[in-house]
Amino acid sequence: MAMNAKNLTGVTLQIDGIWETSPYNEQWPRYEGSTDVLDFLTFTDCTDLTIKGEGTVDGLGYDWWVREWVRKNPGGRPQNLKFIRVQTAEIAGVTWLNPPFWNMELRDIDSVYVHDFEYRVDILRQFGHVSEAHQVQTFEDRITDFCFDFGMRVFGPYEWLVRMLFSGKTDWLSSPTFPLNTDGIDPSGSNVTIRNIKMTNWDDAVAVKPSNKGYKIAKDGCSQDITVENMTVQFGIGATIGSVPPSPQHACVRRVSFKNLQFNYPVKAIYVKSNPGVGTGEIRDIWYENIKMHFPLWYGIYIGPQQQEQPDGSGPGCMTYPLKPCETQPFIDFRNITLKNVHSEGGFFPPGIIRCNASNPCQDINLIDVNVTGWWKDMGWTYISEYAYGSAQNSYPDPYLGKQTERVFDLLTVDNALTFLGESVHLYDVDEVDILGW
Repeated sequence: MAMNAKNLTGVTLQIDGIWETSPYNEQWPRYEGSTDVLDFLTFTDCTDLTIKGEGTVDGLGYDWWVREWVRKNPGGRPQNLKFIRVQTAEIAGVTWLNPPFWNMELRDIDSVYVHDFEYRVDILRQFGHVSEAHQVQTFEDRITDFCFDFGMRVFGPYEWLVRMLFSGKTDWLSSPTFPLNTDGIDPSGSNVTIRNIKMTNWDDAVAVKPSNKGYKIAKDGCSQDITVENMTVQFGIGATIGSVPPSPQHACVRRVSFKNLQFNYPVKAIYVKSNPGVGTGEIRDIWYENIKMHFPLWYGIYIGPQQQEQPDGSGPGCMTYPLKPCETQPFIDFRNITLKNVHSEGGFFPPGIIRCNASNPCQDINLIDVNVTGWWKDMGWTYISEYAYGSAQNSYPDPYLGKQTERVFDLLTVDNALTFLGESVHLYDVDEVDILGW
């Protein structure tokens, strides 16, 4: 049910069949001397490791997600794959589905190449691919296969939606649930390349986590020299840095580039986030280039404090900002973050948020050819920017970086209410209706 491998050298794990996990918390193996659940595939202190194949790993996460909402997962939830102190590794080809928690946590690593596979999360209950009930194709299977084939022929441009609805073994009578914490690929280490990935999920697509001086493999105790490119994401919460909480051992992320990414209906797309904590940390030399977003469901561009709050109440709890206050982080340095050739169309919310702390403002936030359009454009709305310095070239709307951001934005004021009223009248006059231009 779970594999925990240590001290391997020159090993290849070939996955060409279907490998699935158990959806039952009480049956899941625990770490020795602990109540914490083991992750499904764990590799610790390994060198020259390869995971490849044409098969599938399915975490059958639906029941884990439902239990998490009511806090009934004693010992936590397993991840599909975890690396701890792994050097020189490759992950390719295998399809990854429905992790109970994160899909891949690659912690304290160096020289890792992750490429050419699909990761998908279903929002309905998953049936086991190899369970007794599915060893013989049922009538329901044949109907599903027919719908899938028909959908692929008729709705080819929306292949991602057809695959999400029909290609898995899902219970169509189950209630959809939000798949909590289903991050795609979360590296913390050095010299990492991630490319050619198709992803459908409801949390961070790639989240570069910080390293610190206590790490043994990551160069200089920093998550650095990381490239993410050629990725298509449906939904998801972005190409992400963080979250980065300050650490007594100095949390560090630097020299990370995201290039050639397509987001369709993302919750967020460009996401750089700090977190509460004690100590110091830095987010530095981050590059986003050739990023396209179609109809962001929340803020397509977000630089600032982590927003999420977990069902148990943990987390900053900034989900309703700016309706409620959200404290920024004074102990994390945001430095030299560049967005170049970024285009976003449609969406419910204004273009984005860039929020830093009065005692430690963001420096060198640079927007080059960043153009965001939506229903709000005739309202004259722009970014919510606080204590952020940098430049904007050939970008719309203007984020007004610099001295004018030296204030804490307060939405609920009389001046804002009157301005909103005037903007709404103007919006009505120009008959701007593309808020529903899906």
